[in-house]
Amino acid sequence: MRTFLALSALVGSVAAEKPVAKIVKMLKAMEAELKTEMERDQKSFDKMKCWCKKTKESTTTGIEDANNCISESQGAIESATGTSAESGTAAGILEKEIQEAQQELAAKTAGRQKAAAEFTEVEKELSAAISGLKGAIVVLKKHNSFLQTNSPVLSEGQAATLRRNMARFQSAHEEAMTPSQRQVMTAFLEQPSFGAYSSQSGEIFGILQNMLDQFTADVKKARDDEAEDTASFNEAKKLITEEIEAKSTQLGEKNKAKAAADKKKADNEEKLRKCTKAEEELQAVLAETTESCAATDEEFGMRTKARTEEAAAVAKAIEFLDSPDAFAAFDKAYGFVQVSMSSKKAQLHGAMKALLKSKKAQNITFADLMPGQTVMAMLQQQAMAKTGKNVDFSKVIVKIDELIKELKADMSKQVADKDACVGAINEMSLALDKQKNLVAKLTSKQEQLVAQIEQLTADLEKNAEETTALQESMTAAGENRSIENANYQKSMKENQEAVAILKKAKEVLAPIFAPKLIQTAQKPAGFGTYEKNAGGAKVLGMIDQIVGDTEKDIAVLQSTETAAQAEYEKYVKTSNDTLDALEQEKSDLDGQKADAEKDEATTTVDLGNAVTDQGNQQTALDAKKSECKFLMDNFDVKQKACADEIEAMNEAKAFLKGMQ
Repeated sequence: MRTFLALSALVGSVAAEKPVAKIVKMLKAMEAELKTEMERDQKSFDKMKCWCKKTKESTTTGIEDANNCISESQGAIESATGTSAESGTAAGILEKEIQEAQQELAAKTAGRQKAAAEFTEVEKELSAAISGLKGAIVVLKKHNSFLQTNSPVLSEGQAATLRRNMARFQSAHEEAMTPSQRQVMTAFLEQPSFGAYSSQSGEIFGILQNMLDQFTADVKKARDDEAEDTASFNEAKKLITEEIEAKSTQLGEKNKAKAAADKKKADNEEKLRKCTKAEEELQAVLAETTESCAATDEEFGMRTKARTEEAAAVAKAIEFLDSPDAFAAFDKAYGFVQVSMSSKKAQLHGAMKALLKSKKAQNITFADLMPGQTVMAMLQQQAMAKTGKNVDFSKVIVKIDELIKELKADMSKQVADKDACVGAINEMSLALDKQKNLVAKLTSKQEQLVAQIEQLTADLEKNAEETTALQESMTAAGENRSIENANYQKSMKENQEAVAILKKAKEVLAPIFAPKLIQTAQKPAGFGTYEKNAGGAKVLGMIDQIVGDTEKDIAVLQSTETAAQAEYEKYVKTSNDTLDALEQEKSDLDGQKADAEKDEATTTVDLGNAVTDQGNQQTALDAKKSECKFLMDNFDVKQKACADEIEAMNEAKAFLKGMQ
């Protein structure tokens, strides 16, 4: 149909210039071209149909595979999530139990150390008391053997020691001494002379012996209790250590299981993301392919129909034009009519030309002369009239003056409106800039607070890590100290046993190999003087050397053990001080983080309100700019248009005044 319309236009412009035969030739060429185009369209359509089929099949298969992948990934993620959560919970419980066990072990170790220190002090005091009592008893026994006058029985130092022991005994064993015995001892200690002693020597001696026996029993009991407590502590430590080791092994397994589950989850999440993305892309491809193929079918049908209609129109045109009657008809069909215009009055043409520059002036009417008729229409009538006819245009000129005044007022109003727009936009822009600055400040503050919170969180994590590491180090140090002490005890025992064995061996060898040479009876012929094996003396020397070296090793072991114990105690004290400092640091960091989070929450609310206010101000500014856009963009054009109209009206006035 489009070709037919184009051909109709072509006939109108070409027929007068070229023969009909040329048109027929062109139509036949068009007919062949239409056929070629239809064949090309068919080939393209066939290729497109093939592509559509293959693409839909492959895309559908891909979507099914992607959906299967999504289902598998989701199942794996769900399973891994459950495993991770279960392992994490179990690990958390184990960590807590390990920490509790470590704390229990540390507490028991500290209690044992304190008890050992107390035992050492008690043993020292009791040993001193026993020594003092033994000394006093020895002195009193001597005085029983020699009759002396009122010279002192005990020295002042011995008397002072005995007073202290008496006070200690009364404090520890009040029920073991009768009031009369206390009086006897008190009287004696107030004046420990021979006269005071000789009258009651037996009773005093018995009291002192009783005190000695009681203190000796106290020492034995304290040592037995210490040994029992030490054994009980070692057994408890062994059990707790075994528990910590077992749970640490379980914790490692749970952490490994959680890490494996987390990795499996992460891998499947990435797989899910890729499969989901692939499924979405394939769905988009399928939808686009379906739409494109449907559009191709529709377009091919329309093109086929259009081509068929065009081909039929061309064939019909050829049939119509390719005949003698058509050629004859074309020869008569074309002619031209020319008209000319008469000249008009120059003055009327000048007024009309000037008024054509002003739309307002064209619409001026003067109802009192010619109701409903415009000045332009009247001028056209005058210009077309055969004879001129004078018309009074004074009222038209007055009307033009009024229009000029209105135009000038419009120009002034446009200037005022522009100034108002510029002022309002500037004021709103300034307010918006202030709001943007506020938003920027709040944004910067929020970012700083977020960074501060992140840093405080990292510091707290580091604090926790350092605390855990130190606690673990203390536990390990305690275990190492126990192992070192056990090794020390074992080495001491082995070295002492070795020295004892070597000394026994020396006792056996010395009588035989100590002499350098032993003569024996004459041996039968062939035998000479018999000498003891020279190696015996060497063996004895070697035994002495080994014993000496071993005893040196024992001294070194004792010194090393003492130093190691002192170093361990120093380390425990320093570590406990560090733990206290870490706990205080944690408390400070928690407080700072809480303050920062509170400030950040407030800042976020303020920022949201500020952003909303900024958006409102921006919307108002955009609305104002949009409101003023037409005025601002067309200000110069409108000013010029008004000026041009004023100029045109003044020009028309000049022509109209000349026609009066």
